[in-house]
Amino acid sequence: MKLLLIAFVLLTNSLFADVLLVDDDVIHFSVPESLLKKPSSRDNILLYRDESKEARLIVQLFRKNQWSDWHLKGLKKSKKSFQKFFDTELGGGDGEILHEVDFDENAHVLTLVWSQPNGINLLSKMKLTSFGCVAFHAPYKDDNREEAELVLLDVMASIKIPEKMEFVPTGVVSDLMSNIGGGFFFLIISLVYLMFSLFKRSQMRHMKLERRMRQIRKSRLQTRVN
Repeated sequence: MKLLLIAFVLLTNSLFADVLLVDDDVIHFSVPESLLKKPSSRDNILLYRDESKEARLIVQLFRKNQWSDWHLKGLKKSKKSFQKFFDTELGGGDGEILHEVDFDENAHVLTLVWSQPNGINLLSKMKLTSFGCVAFHAPYKDDNREEAELVLLDVMASIKIPEKMEFVPTGVVSDLMSNIGGGFFFLIISLVYLMFSLFKRSQMRHMKLERRMRQIRKSRLQTRVN
């Protein structure tokens, strides 16, 4: 019954907007009427072309829990680190070059400008979600980047993500636990606690030694006076 309901929702909404199916939920978005969707053999990628059959928009799902605002901000500080992340996590590694990186902390949108070895440039906007992100790529030539930007702005303005899939910023502590495992994280916390305990013990010994030295000096002073 649930599958029939999902199929009905997909059929109904396809008349007005495009959708991405994620488990039992649907992400809605709209594309310009001039773009036609090309059938894709991959469930996580959609391709849209114009009347001349030129690729104008690529929609892609990334279902990995590595996406987080603090992680992306850290990567953005180093172009070399982000290029490595781009090659390993974003499907690069075939000679693609990353030119620009920007992260909107309020909208949780990552914007990339990159180029392929064949001379095609791409403008990408990636909306963070609870399961990873939804990415929109617009191929363009040097003279029509503004057109690619307008397409992506329209699409990003139309996207509707279910509430339970919306991105919620997490602290570094909870994100570390989810990515490196609770056992290793517990070990790190234990080591930090041990170092803190040793430091406090050292402080106490130092304080005791100072009190003892003051007592000795006071005792010697009294002896001299007498």
